[in-house]
Amino acid sequence: MLVLERDEFLKIRETNPYSAEKVGKAVHIFFADNDPAPNREKLDALASPTEEYSIIGRAFFLHAPDGVGRSKLAKGAEKCLGVTVTARNMNTVNKIAAMLDK
Repeated sequence: MLVLERDEFLKIRETNPYSAEKVGKAVHIFFADNDPAPNREKLDALASPTEEYSIIGRAFFLHAPDGVGRSKLAKGAEKCLGVTVTARNMNTVNKIAAMLDK
C-alpha cells in the first residue's frame, strides 16, 4: 500500500508536465513509494512513438494517447523504475484532489 500526505499528493499533481489538452484518461501519474532509479534505455524501448513520459521526484508521468491498456510502457514502468508504484489517470487524480480540498 502506498500512502501520501495531502500536500505531497497535491504537489505531484501540480508538477504534471503535460498541457491541459493532454489530460484526462490519456495522462497517468505513477506515484512511487521511493525515489525511482529509472532504466531510461528500457523505458525508451517500451515507449510507443505516440507516448511521452517524464520523471519528476517520486512521480512518473505518462502521456499515452492510444490508451494505457495497450501501452507496453505502462505495463513495464514499475520494473524499469525500480520502485513500487500505484497509477491513476488525471481524471481520478483531480477527483481525489477535490476531495482533499473539502
